[in-house]
Amino acid sequence: MKSNTELQQLRSLVDTLPNMVALVDASMQYRLINRAYSEYFGYSKQELLGRHAGEALGQAYFNMVERYLAHALQGRSTTWIISHHSPEIGERLLSIKLLPYSMGNKPVRSILFVAEDVTETMRLHQKLAAFKEAQEHKLLKSSKELDQALRSTEYHALKLDDTENADPLN
Repeated sequence: MKSNTELQQLRSLVDTLPNMVALVDASMQYRLINRAYSEYFGYSKQELLGRHAGEALGQAYFNMVERYLAHALQGRSTTWIISHHSPEIGERLLSIKLLPYSMGNKPVRSILFVAEDVTETMRLHQKLAAFKEAQEHKLLKSSKELDQALRSTEYHALKLDDTENADPLN
């Protein structure tokens, strides 16, 4: 068993993580929450600890993720990206990982929830994809124009060659 000092150090470490981290037990009650998690959902740690996850997340959101929670309790890790509306910052894209947590060979009794706001990353990927598509379109257009110019030059060169090789007496 860990000493209180070790537990405090662990909690302090988890608190410094930029990702949202929470630990819920099999009854879906919060057992551990870091600062990023409590700030994102707009609750203090004291307000969340011991509460059912559905209360904090909102029942509609909880219902959407409930099947993933069930998978995690069966020992399967899951990862997905979901759109979530935060009252403070609006619509966000969250990359969520649910990791089964157990002590040794015992059955899974808790779920570690790790989430990262990937909204800006996804926007940058979309901008990059649009930029790439535009550049490919420009390159294709330039390639066609160059091909036409080369064909025209070849045609005129052949005509000029035919003119020079023509019999001047005929």
